[in-house]
Amino acid sequence: MSIKILNNDLNQNIILNNETDFKTDLGWEESFQEFEQDTLKSIINPSVNFETVRYIHKSCVGPQNIDQSDIWFYFYFYNNETPPTHIGGLNYQYIGLTPEKNSKVLRQDNESFFRLEFYKVPEGQNPNSSNRKLAFTKHLPIALGEKVKYTITNEYIYVPVFMGSNFRNKENMYLFWFQDNTVLDGTLISGNTFYMTARFFNTIDGKIISFTNTDKGYTDAINEETDVYYKVIIDRSDYSYAIYSGDPESRIGCSTDPIRFYSTRSSASSIIPPTPSATLPVPSVTPSITPSPPAPSVTPSISVSSSVAPRLVIVTNYNGFYNIIGVSINSVDVTDILYPVSAGHQIVGTTLQIGSYTVVVTLSAVSNGEGIDVNGDCQVTTYEDYKTYAGVDTTSQVSITYSRHTNCMP
Repeated sequence: MSIKILNNDLNQNIILNNETDFKTDLGWEESFQEFEQDTLKSIINPSVNFETVRYIHKSCVGPQNIDQSDIWFYFYFYNNETPPTHIGGLNYQYIGLTPEKNSKVLRQDNESFFRLEFYKVPEGQNPNSSNRKLAFTKHLPIALGEKVKYTITNEYIYVPVFMGSNFRNKENMYLFWFQDNTVLDGTLISGNTFYMTARFFNTIDGKIISFTNTDKGYTDAINEETDVYYKVIIDRSDYSYAIYSGDPESRIGCSTDPIRFYSTRSSASSIIPPTPSATLPVPSVTPSITPSPPAPSVTPSISVSSSVAPRLVIVTNYNGFYNIIGVSINSVDVTDILYPVSAGHQIVGTTLQIGSYTVVVTLSAVSNGEGIDVNGDCQVTTYEDYKTYAGVDTTSQVSITYSRHTNCMP
């Protein structure tokens, strides 16, 4: 469209026909408004949701078929045997914290802590030190762990077992992460999958101990991609998370199958990093399939006192003439106790036998006139090398004591 302006001395006006159309309906005005908004957004930071929310451990079926969100961590240290093993490793004595100092909870002795580290890796790759990126950490101080009665001194001491529930030790069970994942799009830390490992910071000697997800021998090589991490998957639909291990993957972390970490010789020297490749691995086009976590129960999770305490087996030999060389519960040997348990020693083990079961305590030789106590049931030996206890409640800890006195006391 062109406008012709007539220039003369008589008329200095511009004449427009009533039907003149500037075609403003072609979207020019809308396009200009959109351009204006985009320009303003590039100048003024747009609103982005950086809010973090709390994720709870996804509910699972615990003892007595009770639906609960309790989460459990067990940390095993190498013992002092030759060669060292993780048998009886639920004991801080192996990292220099004596029962006497443990029971007093002195600040200079009990500032040691476990650090859970959560990493992200590119999709389709296994985690290792060359491709992982730390997303966040979580600390478990000694004083947040479980306590057992150390019968030799008649005091309570901490053991490297941690739990969290809706009713106690809540800080042990929650994770905090972004509510809106779009803020992380295009970064390495996007997505709902994390890889968790652990380290222990020992303030007694200043050493840092790394952990594996499998019980490795003291001289065994450790493959970082398969032996170090557990998989953690968060569910944004109900703000929960679940932890998996193994191949094929299985759900762990509940009271019947806790998360188990096993110490290594040092912080990193025994871990084998991945072999560098000449070409970068090409991730699969097909997205990886992760197991669908079980649907959360509508009913709030319930915690019962009988299922709160860990299933620990505490074996104490006060001053018996013989050694304790075996403990079985429901005909299943408690194998993570360091046998024999000799006079003046106490060893902590674990059991997954939950209920009312038979406990058998075996001695190294025939005993007569001595006492063995299991959860308050004191029996006197009469030329026997084992004692049998029926109907022992194993939903809480199993306490076994042996002494040369018929009243089961030192």
